[in-house]
Amino acid sequence: MPFGYEEHRLSKGISPNTTYVEVKLINKMLSFIDKKHKKSVEPSEILPKDVKEFIEFERKEGIKPSTLNRKIHMIKLWFDYMWRIGKVLNDFMAKYVPDIPEKYFKEEIIINYKDLLVKKNDIINSPSLLLYSKLLFLFYIKGVRLRDLVKITTDNIHFSEYTSEITIHKKNNLKQVLIFQNDEKNIINACIARANERGTPFLMSSKKEGEYVPLQFGSTKEFVNQLKEALGMNFRSEHVRLAYIKYLYEEENKTIEDIRKIMGITIQTAAQSIQESLERIKTVEYNENNII
Repeated sequence: MPFGYEEHRLSKGISPNTTYVEVKLINKMLSFIDKKHKKSVEPSEILPKDVKEFIEFERKEGIKPSTLNRKIHMIKLWFDYMWRIGKVLNDFMAKYVPDIPEKYFKEEIIINYKDLLVKKNDIINSPSLLLYSKLLFLFYIKGVRLRDLVKITTDNIHFSEYTSEITIHKKNNLKQVLIFQNDEKNIINACIARANERGTPFLMSSKKEGEYVPLQFGSTKEFVNQLKEALGMNFRSEHVRLAYIKYLYEEENKTIEDIRKIMGITIQTAAQSIQESLERIKTVEYNENNII
């Protein structure tokens, strides 16, 4: 990216994945403004109206208010950088206050976690699904966030005779421990073998500029689409995670403290997630026609 912004963010300790998302958004905004003015617009020529129109364009894309707020924050960071290196004289974004409510209506999620458990063996033994599709399925039904699973390395995996155990270390000394057994363990072993072949420590990886790096968020689309087709339903990590929490709470009678430990989250987040899962998750009956 011009003006050294990508290198600047990386030098601040921002992860490559986050930096990629930020740079992609800024390039999208600049392209939007260039198209609007029918010319290449310099940063110093960008008007507050241009940015507001881009934000409105993003809003109409149907993204959640919380996601839009994050994008606005990314734009603010870029303008601050451009002001600091003298490419813009007036950082008007510093005073920009988005008119987006933090509390908003969240749509219902139609999903039955027990269905996913029934279909698990068909998924992980399917000859047509890619290896990473199978691993992504296992991670999602165990409530792993995408941002956490891409950081898993082979050093995070411990073996016993019958199980593979993956420990995901999070902020504030929190951790999420995942247990894989039987055919699940075979998928983990196959991914370890692939990582070793590729010469990378990351359990899931993508090739970028000739090197294997942590799995890029954009690369998950192919695997998720495979799972959507195989399952006959949408398959989003956030939705499956909430369905898992509801299952733990209602079907396995886990306490808030139990769920906190299982998910590797704070007690406050556990309570909020349970409440959200009860409000949003709507169970549908199992449809055997959707089995692979």
